[in-house]
Amino acid sequence: MTKIYTDAIEPASGTTLTVGSSGNNAVVTGNDIRANVLQDLGGNALFTSNGSGVLSGVNSSFGSSLALLDTLAPSASASVQTTGISAATYVEYYIVLLNLIPATTSTHFQFQVTTDGANFDEPITNGMIRAERSATQTGSFSFDGTVCQSNGTAMQSLFESQKNDAASNLNGHIRIWNPGGSRWKSFESLTSFGTNADYVKWCASGGTIAATDTITGIKFQYSSGNITSGTIQIYGVK
Repeated sequence: MTKIYTDAIEPASGTTLTVGSSGNNAVVTGNDIRANVLQDLGGNALFTSNGSGVLSGVNSSFGSSLALLDTLAPSASASVQTTGISAATYVEYYIVLLNLIPATTSTHFQFQVTTDGANFDEPITNGMIRAERSATQTGSFSFDGTVCQSNGTAMQSLFESQKNDAASNLNGHIRIWNPGGSRWKSFESLTSFGTNADYVKWCASGGTIAATDTITGIKFQYSSGNITSGTIQIYGVK
């Protein structure tokens, strides 16, 4: 095997250097290839680096189908919202609820959406079921119609009667399908909550949002009092 030692190899003409013949593989052993722009054979950029490891122009074929669109961190907030999110490339909004704590007790966690970036009042029809258990009862499972709407435009409750003792926190997720479609949107939520009094509750809610325009924003609040703390992450699913 012949070895070539050189500091640089340049094409004889033009700007393209061909390594190997058609159908051959070029193998690099014991070292690495360094380039700020990596292109395929057709000249399409796969990614571009600024020379310090920061990438741009990454081809959509790379990476996860889950894209983080926004993170909300309420702190003694009456409500929090995200606007200007684009549903053009997403088939679903997936929203993660983490350690949400209310300032008042027996309050409902709620959401609404907007299609114009200003008014959170789209018509919602939903149903909710709940299961609960405490140290003094074997538990119950029931339909809860008191926090449901039928083509209503108010804030929609996804969890009913959360307490605010020292150990309480609400966790779960919300899914909104077809947020950029021209037909009504479907949604579901699963949430759970526990307290330091050996009391746990689980709620499942689902229904339709009678909006034919793109959902561009989502708002969250409790039915009474502030959101003391917590994290809400909004993802787009491709």
